[in-house]
Amino acid sequence: PSLDRTIVTHFLGLGYRNRITESTRLDPAGGAMNVARALYRLGKRIHPIIVLGDDATAIAYRALIREQGLDADVITTQGATRSRIIIFDTGHHSETEIVEEAATIQEDDLNRVILALRASIHPGDYVVLAGRVPDDDWVDLYTRLTRIIHEEGGYVAVLAAGSVLMETLAEQPDLVALTQTEVEAVFNFPVRQIDDIVTCGRRLIETGARRALIALSHSEGAVLVSEEGQWACDLGESEEGTSGGVWEGLIAGFLAGWLEQLSLDHALRLGGAAATFAAGQVGIEFGGRDEIRRLASSVSVAPVETPDVPSAPMNPSG
Repeated sequence: PSLDRTIVTHFLGLGYRNRITESTRLDPAGGAMNVARALYRLGKRIHPIIVLGDDATAIAYRALIREQGLDADVITTQGATRSRIIIFDTGHHSETEIVEEAATIQEDDLNRVILALRASIHPGDYVVLAGRVPDDDWVDLYTRLTRIIHEEGGYVAVLAAGSVLMETLAEQPDLVALTQTEVEAVFNFPVRQIDDIVTCGRRLIETGARRALIALSHSEGAVLVSEEGQWACDLGESEEGTSGGVWEGLIAGFLAGWLEQLSLDHALRLGGAAATFAAGQVGIEFGGRDEIRRLASSVSVAPVETPDVPSAPMNPSG
């Protein structure tokens, strides 16, 4: 998790006094919490499991999720909670991040996460695994959690890259979600065209994933690859906002459609609409169901037809 503070200024001047031009936002964020918040706004019942430190940042984080009505299992560890300051400069059209990293999570903390997961999961539940694995010794953490979830009759979406993702593929996660940049790192070659992305998605499925959702660079859209087919999604137009929450909105919208048993292309359209809404916000804010439905007509989803091409080699280093 990360406590995100978004500040808006006009023509940031380093070394000078700058004034804030809009109200500052404070959001309980981080990949998993962002997906949870977006799903909650779409009317889905969610139950986050998060690890926070024992500092003032954690106190603020807890207060914010209580205020938003989110029922969460909070695992407390010693040390700092991750936080970010995002400076949105409307004059230069840029974002600057200042990051305070979290304290190292201990083995006992992760064991408590596993216990909380076992206590809360029921057959048919969808579980999203997101966030950085804290240490190289835990590279198989998502693999272990995926195995537990499948044993309990649940479905798994994994938001990870690198060696953590490659380890998890052995357990056949129901969905893997990663960005175009992360795909390039996995396959160790430039991924520029839609055909390249589809080829990489196919390779992920051959290696174990059941579906692959890949976000295009610069929040331009996404590609979904599955055994049933492959589709490309272009986001609708929106006001200029900050980048936080766009990717998680896409995933949450897709998962909401999947939960409702929509066809995969319609679920992707719902995800594109949720991402479009988030892209127009300053800070991390997600749309409700009515708002997302209104935006869905502006989102383009089309099947991708690509010639048969050799599979891309995997990067041995992950």
